[in-house]
Amino acid sequence: MDKRPRINEAIVVEGRNDARAVREAVQAPVIVISGYAISERSWKLLEAANQRSGLIILTDPDHAGEQIRSRLSERFPTARHAFLEKAESSANCDIGIEHAAPDRICKALLKARAATPAEAVEPPYTIEDLRHYRLAGTPGCEERRNRVGARLGIGAANAKTFVSRLNLFAVRREEFDHEAAKELCDNQPEKTSVE
Repeated sequence: MDKRPRINEAIVVEGRNDARAVREAVQAPVIVISGYAISERSWKLLEAANQRSGLIILTDPDHAGEQIRSRLSERFPTARHAFLEKAESSANCDIGIEHAAPDRICKALLKARAATPAEAVEPPYTIEDLRHYRLAGTPGCEERRNRVGARLGIGAANAKTFVSRLNLFAVRREEFDHEAAKELCDNQPEKTSVE
């Protein structure tokens, strides 16, 4: 019996090796778009899959992957998004989904989030929310922000993009506060007593 979780949506990846890695992690249809220059045939496959069962976009955690994600999001605004961290999808100075362990891919896909209307988050997140939890404007904030992003399933990002993703994916305040507070507590400097 196959123990891989079943996902109904089609998983959109950049390359064949990414598709192989996803198929090792989950049972799901996978569409390979072969990079930024998406062919007309691939657009038709994506359109059909989106109408049939929906899409989950899983691109490499690099600049090119973000550009592809953005392009796909414009065409398929109801698609869900899954993110992997660079550290868990890197090998031999190469970044790609194909380097991630099956359990990490599975976890990312199960945390996939859909974009939501702008008015869904009330009040919207701001950079001040990040500063409050030392996720912006302090030493080590990038690492802390990336860990919170991984736990929330919205990926690693600079502070501005992170705030945009919190709003775009309508992350619940309680969820953000819990994960950010946990990260803040876990990374408090140890107090030393002076006698």
